[in-house]
Amino acid sequence: MTLTLLFHSLVSVRYLRLMYMRFLIGKNYINEVIPLIEAAKSSVDILAYHWGYYSHQSKANVQKFNYALKSAIIRGVLVRALIHAGNPSDNLRRINSTAFNHLKSWGAQVKFYKSGGTMHAKLIIIDRMFAVVGSHNLSKRAMTSNVEISTITEGSEQVRPVQDYFNLLFSQY
Repeated sequence: MTLTLLFHSLVSVRYLRLMYMRFLIGKNYINEVIPLIEAAKSSVDILAYHWGYYSHQSKANVQKFNYALKSAIIRGVLVRALIHAGNPSDNLRRINSTAFNHLKSWGAQVKFYKSGGTMHAKLIIIDRMFAVVGSHNLSKRAMTSNVEISTITEGSEQVRPVQDYFNLLFSQY
């Protein structure tokens, strides 16, 4: 599917999606997303700009998210992630590489987005039934002190356009 066709699909169902949407404001994000990952049966797909891994802070919310993904992989859930690569010289590359390496060692299919532009999207799709889209990075600050808002959209028909978009991006790397 071309990006233009995909965009038109997204626009054509936007009103239908609003009926199935709820907001995740600030710190509520992690309390809503982790149970969805814990209940995942088949797949979790993720686009991430900034993904922290804090091995020395196991109680940090983002680390709880990381451990929920690890448990999902152990249960047999397919986890695929496309993470912004950043520039070789910047701190974001180092941060994202740590998460990338852990995910890969657990058995996730992980790729770096290395296009000429910035992959700034934040998207989590669970079982092709739930899509979490918004401003939350997978970082301590996003989960504790930043001003963030995201949404959860529910329903396979409503999630299909973003699943198609994820599949398109993931297949390119």
